[in-house]
Amino acid sequence: LGWPLFPGSSEYDQIRYIINARGSVPNSMLTSTKSKRFFSTAAFSGAFRLKSPHAYEMENRVKTKEARKYIFKDLIEMVEIGLPTDLAGNQFFAERADRHEFVDLLKQMLEIDPSKRCTPEQALSHPFITMSHLTYFQSCPNVLSSWEHMQVCSEPTTSIHRYAGSQVDITLCTCCVRHLQTHRP
Repeated sequence: LGWPLFPGSSEYDQIRYIINARGSVPNSMLTSTKSKRFFSTAAFSGAFRLKSPHAYEMENRVKTKEARKYIFKDLIEMVEIGLPTDLAGNQFFAERADRHEFVDLLKQMLEIDPSKRCTPEQALSHPFITMSHLTYFQSCPNVLSSWEHMQVCSEPTTSIHRYAGSQVDITLCTCCVRHLQTHRP
């Protein structure tokens, strides 16, 4: 899209944008004192609810600012934004399928409740990363180009010890090692 997904200019705006796109925060996560700055409790249920922009502004004497270029009620809406219409045949459908998988992975990574969020291992095996969802479109030039780019990182791996002062072994593919060695700060 070329724009930040949640471009809040304050903590409140950031939280508001995330909740708007990903849903409410579980009550179990809102027990800290700081959460009272952004959330109020419902009178009868005791459930936490994000304060309205007006209520937050009145309490904190801070003006909220709408900074989003796109306002999503669900991240799946991202699939259609800027979708190229000049792609021929299956290239259009491949692009659309790829965007669906990207949004699915993004939703899993942006899950508000950390116990439901995908792990790094799950993310690495997601169809968007493995490109398994594109096998039907293997003759499309845009898919072939993507596979060529990803093939570079399937070279044998190399271990680097104490890279950049780290005491941890880091395992990277050979092309990434070469890139790091030639682009060190």
